[in-house]
Amino acid sequence: MSMKNISRQLLAKKVAERTGLDLISSRKAVNATVESIAEEIAVLNRVTLHGLGVFKFKRRAGFLARNPRTGEPMPIPPHRKIDFQPAPSLRMEVMRARVQT
Repeated sequence: MSMKNISRQLLAKKVAERTGLDLISSRKAVNATVESIAEEIAVLNRVTLHGLGVFKFKRRAGFLARNPRTGEPMPIPPHRKIDFQPAPSLRMEVMRARVQT
């Protein structure tokens, strides 16, 4: 099973088909949604979209890694990463789709 990338443009087209909006309006809606999520995450807010999931920052502790070529220890500083936790309903939908294919 090969995975397909869905671009914003294709997503906007699907939104337009499902909602009856014209393509320009749906493209604006998709872009505004993505930008709003990014802005909220950037200021360390948690974004919950019921039925989709939760976007949030996770703090990662610093640790000591090794350079794979030289084997030298490399300190990795503490940092934050964006984490996405899918909603249970989304998880179940994906599992159902996998079983059908």
